[in-house]
Amino acid sequence: MGFSPALLWKAPEINPVNRKARSIPILNPINMYGRVFNFAWFGFFVAFWSWYAFPPLLTVTIAKDLKLKPTDVQNSNIIALAATLLVRLVAGPSCDRFGPRYTFAACLLIGSIPTALAGAVTGVKGLLALRFFVGILGGSFVPCQVWSTGFFDKNVVGTANSLTGGWGNSGGGITYFLMPAIFDSLVSQQHLTPHVAWRVAFIVPFIIIVAVAVAMLILAPDTPTGKWSQRHAAAQQNLASHGITGVVVDVPGDLADKPGHSPGSESPTMDNEKKIGFMATDKRNGSLAGEADLGEQQMLDTARGEIVQKPTFKEALPVIFSLQTLVTCGCYFCSFGAELAINSILGNYYLKNFKSLGQTGSGRWAAMFGLLNIAFRPIGGLASDLVYKRTGVWGKKGLLHTLGLITGAFLIAIGVLDSHTKSTMMGLVAGMALFLEAGNGANFSLVPHVHPHANGIVSGCTGATGNFGGIIFAIIFRFVPPCTEDVQKIIQGAGATPCEMIQKPFNSLNDLDYWSHDHRYQSVALLDPTRPETPDRRSLSVLARVTTRGDSNPRSLPQRPSKDAGGSAAEQIRWDRAWHTATSFLTIPNELIVESEGEQRLDKRWFKECDTETKKALEYVLSDDSKGRKVRAGRKIEDLVRWYFEVEVLGHFMDHMLPVLTGILNEGSTPDELLEVGKHLYLAQMVYLHPMKSFMHQHVGAATSKRFEKDLHGLFIHTLPRDKIEDGLAHFYRHQASIVLDIDRQRYAPRYARIETLDPKLVAREMEKTCSWMEALQGVGLGDQQAQRIFAEVMSEMLGAHIEAVYARRWETPSKNEESLHAWIESDFAVFIEKVLAKTIDEPLQQETRLIRNDRAKIERWREMAINKLGLLRTEELFDVVVSWDDTIQGAIEDLKLYVKSPASRNYLTTSFSTALSKRLLQPGASTTEILQVYISIIRAFTILDSKGVLLDRVARPIRRYLRERDNTVTIVVGGLLADPDDDSNSDEVLVELAMEMANHSNSMDVDSRDGELDFDDMQWMPDPVDVGPEYKSSKHSDVIGSLISLFESKEAFIKEFQSILGERLLKKEYDFDREVRVLELLKLRFGESALQACEVMLRDILDSRRLDASIQKDQRFHGGAMGIVPALHARVLSHLFWPSLHSDSFAIPPAISKLQASYAKGFESIKHTRKLTWLHALGQVTVSLDLEDRTVTEEVQTWQASVIYAFQSDDDSSQPLIIRTVPELVQKLEMAEHLVLNALTFWIGKLVLKALPSPPHPARSFTVLETLADEAAAQEGTASAAIAAAAETVTSAAAPAVLSEQEMVREKMEVYSQYVVGMLTNGGAMPLQQIVMMLKLTVPGGFPFGNEELKGFLEGEVRGGRLGYEGGNYKIKH
Repeated sequence: MGFSPALLWKAPEINPVNRKARSIPILNPINMYGRVFNFAWFGFFVAFWSWYAFPPLLTVTIAKDLKLKPTDVQNSNIIALAATLLVRLVAGPSCDRFGPRYTFAACLLIGSIPTALAGAVTGVKGLLALRFFVGILGGSFVPCQVWSTGFFDKNVVGTANSLTGGWGNSGGGITYFLMPAIFDSLVSQQHLTPHVAWRVAFIVPFIIIVAVAVAMLILAPDTPTGKWSQRHAAAQQNLASHGITGVVVDVPGDLADKPGHSPGSESPTMDNEKKIGFMATDKRNGSLAGEADLGEQQMLDTARGEIVQKPTFKEALPVIFSLQTLVTCGCYFCSFGAELAINSILGNYYLKNFKSLGQTGSGRWAAMFGLLNIAFRPIGGLASDLVYKRTGVWGKKGLLHTLGLITGAFLIAIGVLDSHTKSTMMGLVAGMALFLEAGNGANFSLVPHVHPHANGIVSGCTGATGNFGGIIFAIIFRFVPPCTEDVQKIIQGAGATPCEMIQKPFNSLNDLDYWSHDHRYQSVALLDPTRPETPDRRSLSVLARVTTRGDSNPRSLPQRPSKDAGGSAAEQIRWDRAWHTATSFLTIPNELIVESEGEQRLDKRWFKECDTETKKALEYVLSDDSKGRKVRAGRKIEDLVRWYFEVEVLGHFMDHMLPVLTGILNEGSTPDELLEVGKHLYLAQMVYLHPMKSFMHQHVGAATSKRFEKDLHGLFIHTLPRDKIEDGLAHFYRHQASIVLDIDRQRYAPRYARIETLDPKLVAREMEKTCSWMEALQGVGLGDQQAQRIFAEVMSEMLGAHIEAVYARRWETPSKNEESLHAWIESDFAVFIEKVLAKTIDEPLQQETRLIRNDRAKIERWREMAINKLGLLRTEELFDVVVSWDDTIQGAIEDLKLYVKSPASRNYLTTSFSTALSKRLLQPGASTTEILQVYISIIRAFTILDSKGVLLDRVARPIRRYLRERDNTVTIVVGGLLADPDDDSNSDEVLVELAMEMANHSNSMDVDSRDGELDFDDMQWMPDPVDVGPEYKSSKHSDVIGSLISLFESKEAFIKEFQSILGERLLKKEYDFDREVRVLELLKLRFGESALQACEVMLRDILDSRRLDASIQKDQRFHGGAMGIVPALHARVLSHLFWPSLHSDSFAIPPAISKLQASYAKGFESIKHTRKLTWLHALGQVTVSLDLEDRTVTEEVQTWQASVIYAFQSDDDSSQPLIIRTVPELVQKLEMAEHLVLNALTFWIGKLVLKALPSPPHPARSFTVLETLADEAAAQEGTASAAIAAAAETVTSAAAPAVLSEQEMVREKMEVYSQYVVGMLTNGGAMPLQQIVMMLKLTVPGGFPFGNEELKGFLEGEVRGGRLGYEGGNYKIKH
């Protein structure tokens, strides 16, 4: 039946037997089927709304009102689910006995009572009790689904159940909107307090629930055929009305009266079910209007399969514990259990990750999860019905598998990411909701096919286990710490996936008949003609295991031939007797093979004697020469070997051996447990192989015997826990390799850790033990490919452990690690491997294995593996090597050169090292000097590692980029070039390594010549490596200085900074400029003489100044005078056009010094006739000697400090009272900037020459000379030390650089243009920044050289200084 929109309101087509609808009239509430459908979903909707009415208000409002702890909230969520679990278990059988309508209404009415009593709660105990009884409403899901199943036929029952369940489940989402909205309305509009409002809010769902329950009882029927008690007779009557006779069920009936067989008919299997069509095949007495046409047998089968029976407890148990019921329960445990648990905590989870949402916002977002049931759960049911039409029940099961797996993946993703981004989190939750809720719909699309005669019990158990899952997951959320909420979801997702997958082996039972056990019984009986028609539990369990193996199927098992096979009944009887004799002989005792029995007792207890009759029977059944097999040539006959393996061996192993072996492995994965398992398997293998090797081998041949043994080993491997076996093997290999190869015994063999040197005899015994164990494990199938793979992994691990233990941080040069490692590989490692592998390889390959020692290619591969691991170790240590670099640790680089021979290894090295640099070096906490020191070491190390510079080019890029962003990089580089490496007074900030490098490479070529691509005269030229990057540039010479200089975008920036620092050093130093001369000459070789012309002039000025000063001193005779004491004046004459900008602060100097300057200038003009001197007072230095009453103070000070102290002496030699000076007075008298005055005063106070006077009685900021240290104030405890410390700090700050910085030069130039700005603002009024810039560009001769940002910064400084004002975006003169 195709879909048509008219089906949504049109009266549906009816199944003539059970009167179920074959479409869903959703929009037709007048029609009986439409009315029942809408009552079902809406009744469950209001029940779910009230059931989950607490969580939206519980986290904040109710918790605050009742003073609840977070654990109380979580406990209440668990309690609510516990009650529903119990109710659903009861509701299922109640539906079968009383009908789903009455059960539905009873759940609603009983559950409404505690809903109305919510306002009576006053504490946590009351809340727990109330939520327990409110949980009764959750049990309404079971009658909802049973009622829907009873009204809609199999072609649409999945869609109907998913729609009623999904739309009903959406009540759990709507409640997150409705309850906060009702609460907010009562608080804001009705002006109720929160304490009262949340209690009143629960009256609303109570009223609606009661109204729906009463309407359901009045307006809706029990079944499509009428009353529930008359359902059996109605089905019989429907059959009779179509002219069909047959027994459907005995009234009143019970579960023991399952549908039986009519003569000549079979029960419909699920494989046949999908073939049943509703085509008109045989019309009996006509068809009623709207009925579908069914065949006679189809009608009878439908009636027998779907009449619900009244259950008793004894009869319900087989249904509850059947595999089919357990499968649906397990799936619903994961899917619906996850939904319930997530519903309970989702609002709180959103509130934690997105605090801005608040209680209402997080509740609304959490509501989306439940609301999605409106669409997503029906999608599962609809898809299930569509698949069912084409593939039958198997399609529904396959869909359920797929949805479960995808749901688990989404839950794991949510837990791992724990996203704090709304779009990511909501998208993941929506995706998870799609597959989770669709899985719920698909599950209850499958439930109607499971025991249709007990649909209520199956629905109740399935629904209850869903609630049980919710409880389990809620308990996980309750007791797992909050810091691992992502782990909770991972557990939940990981739980959902395997529980869906566990369906697969159970579903294999349906290869014969998913529902009818009789056919399965008959098929099992065909395996052994001597068995009764109804097999015992043993044969059923054997069949179940056979069908789970993947390569076996009951249908493909050899069937008993027909009685005329071979053309003789006598021959058939003989065959049957021989088969019976052989199978009786091969039957394995139904008990455990105990390890303590040993091989000797196996003969007496497990190895049967084969008499003559049994031997003849085996020969008759097995031998190709026997008459029995000859007459059956070309026909499909019994395979005794296969029967023995799949029935006896497999059954005995699964029933008796596997539980014991699994228990041993679960106790631990140590070699002891593995050995114990091996012993059990060895004894079991002897028992299983005894008949084959002793009696059957001669008849079936060597190939069959070998295949039997191989299948037995496969049984052992694939049934034992793979992870436990692998862990045990790995543990054993590590332990033995650690002892034999002496590798990290502290970690792998603690018992031998204290022995410094192992006895060779002990090592030999352990080697023999290893080989014997491997031979034993190989004998039982545990030493094959699986063991070889584990062995390879462990030996790779042990090789790495050996290298780490022996060669870690061994960086000595020259490196001998390669030789020692190769020797160890050949003498120890390879020998151990070959001996072990010889025990795990089949005998035909033994000869090849013996050649391993002589196979140089294999040893070379192990050597390569060792070198790679050594290279990985050195790659991890490379950063430490570089940081600690000196010539003695080049061995680490030599080891790396063996490793970086492939593009992959080179790429790994550079990537790992770059990552280490970013994490450990290129951080704000690292100084520029430290980074440059490491960079120098990197250049040295990587030049040795790769002479072509490809690797250095890769790793240096992030460092170079980072250094360019540091403001002081140029200063430190240039300072390092000019530093004296022999000067012990160098601070840590001085890059002495660069000075040493400069001295070692005095003959380096010009830097620009390094960029040449080709040198045709170079006979050592080699092509670039294949892994060079597109930006790589070949370099024949790669040195530290060249790399550092190339950091800067142009050499002009470097030279400019060099000029500034050189000028500073030339002005500060008195003698010995050899270092500066040498550096200058070396840089001229790199950059050319023209680039450094200014620096050369500066140096020549200083050198010439010495000669000029000596000449002037001689001519002017500065060393004599009237008093015989004349200050010595020495000057340095600078060519200002070639020097960088210098500080030019002016102030008044003592008259004696002024006279000397005039005399000095006169002498200079006599020598240099065309030049004149301009004195820069701020750059001078003065040696001052002060004669005080009790001491003499001699200091070398700055010129402004000398001028200030000179101002405190009298104008003549006569003694005067104490001279007192104030700061304003000094500023005015000396015409000096105030900050220089304060600097000088602080300096002399620190030297205990001046002291500050108290105010009053003295004027503010008054100072005088401290003639004697006996002065009371100066003699106070601590004054001297504090003053000296202050003086030292002042000296440091006073030593301002002679050369102006770039910012100071900009400021100095900007001061010139400030007069233009003041004039414009005075004449034109307030102006914005843009207008000021435009006016300056028009009025300043030559144009205004600065941009908007520079001018803005200057004007803001003027505003802060109080010289300008700023208002409304305009600058103005401040009056």
